[in-house]
Amino acid sequence: MILTEQQLAAQRDTANRLVETGRKFAIAHYEIVVGCAEFADGVVWIADGATSAAAWLAERFDVEVCTVRSWISVGRALRGLDATAVAFKTGELSFTKARVLCRLATADNEAELLDIARKVRADRIGQALHAWSLKHEPHTNIDNRHRRARSLRSRTEPEGTIATSLRLPPLHAGVLDRAVEAQVMRRKLEREADGTWPTLAQQRADALVELLTANANHRFEILIHVDHEGCRFPDGTPLTDSAVTGLLDQATIRLIIHDTNNRPVNASDARRKPTIRQKRTIQTQQPTCTRCGTTQLPNLHHTTPHAQSKRTTTGQLEHLCAPCHRAEHQRHPD
Repeated sequence: MILTEQQLAAQRDTANRLVETGRKFAIAHYEIVVGCAEFADGVVWIADGATSAAAWLAERFDVEVCTVRSWISVGRALRGLDATAVAFKTGELSFTKARVLCRLATADNEAELLDIARKVRADRIGQALHAWSLKHEPHTNIDNRHRRARSLRSRTEPEGTIATSLRLPPLHAGVLDRAVEAQVMRRKLEREADGTWPTLAQQRADALVELLTANANHRFEILIHVDHEGCRFPDGTPLTDSAVTGLLDQATIRLIIHDTNNRPVNASDARRKPTIRQKRTIQTQQPTCTRCGTTQLPNLHHTTPHAQSKRTTTGQLEHLCAPCHRAEHQRHPD
């Protein structure tokens, strides 16, 4: 598309007005959140015979009760977090960040956490605050908080499907993800009835149902890295020391040697398929797909075709997800 300078300027003006509207919305959102908390502490909803303040407000706002509950919870938490409340009120902090911040912030750590919230994107704040908590909180406290937060909820969507929301401690979530991933890799990919290929999300949903209904005793490996930086899954998800310690009596411990540049090394192998040790090494070197960045469905790709090199070394292996791996071989068949 080719635009004139006038057309570009007009679109930029529209974009600037949109951003300004977003700021006004953020300020209005603050007033709603604080107002909901104040209303919940009153008696109007009790006098009207409502089951809860959230239910009374949800009916009049025409939103879900869980949404109002979240507003009330954040509004109450802001009463003890003055700096966070000001940042939210002025539009410096979005509701998304304020909601996450209120789960960990106290009067003592608010300034430090607020500084983190200002520096990261909204979609990364959860991971950033979790990394902070691993360094500043007893790991047993974190494990207890994870256990209290676990939940499974379902609701019916307008088209009739059931949407399920599952919240688990990182270790349990990692086991579930790995089990689903292993089942996806075992399944034969087939086209849908309309001739299209199923999406990765659809394949994962099918794999989960099969795991729950087939009752098959499939084996898979859970890889946890433990080094000077702490404990984590290959995708970078941090784990508490106490959670990993509880696995030691049933885990297999492997040593991965690193070179002077802190890169994992491994010997070469004449076989075509990578060994288990080589797979672990590559997962340490390249935790995500080198093409699209996903951590799902990892495959190892020979950067130099095995037909030419006649061997498999870690220096000739590349982490690709299954879709990128398939696309690579379609472009460059061995």
